[in-house]
Amino acid sequence: MNPNTEIVNNYLRNGLLGACVESFGLTHQFLTITFRDGHSNPNDHTLWIDTKILANTNIFDALALDKTARALLLFNHVNLQEVVGIQCTDTGDLTIRFANGVQFTLDASAADEYGEPWSCNLFFHNHSVNIIADSGSGYIIFDSKT
Repeated sequence: MNPNTEIVNNYLRNGLLGACVESFGLTHQFLTITFRDGHSNPNDHTLWIDTKILANTNIFDALALDKTARALLLFNHVNLQEVVGIQCTDTGDLTIRFANGVQFTLDASAADEYGEPWSCNLFFHNHSVNIIADSGSGYIIFDSKT
């Protein structure tokens, strides 16, 4: 595993493991999910999505919905659910598993021409981190401490 991928996985686990989906929606034409961690001084962490979402549930297949509506229904299915697993890959894919058994993967290979399938803003007690997935080539990491 690429060293930057390990760094990103550590940041994501520290921020999102045990956090719950607090809100979700569309912001500036991007799908967003906001997580609130369970610390005594809770922080909100926001995931911005601009790629295909693959899910382990097909409960919406019978509905004739576009990809945005399907994603919003999927997010509603994990609303207030705790993150129990999170893992990103060297190619930029991100998989999140929730307490209710739902799991979805952000497919970095399906990103648009800008090649940034997702980004995540993490806020910790004494600093913040912004992670931008770069399709096929890894991650761009901004840490306010460094």
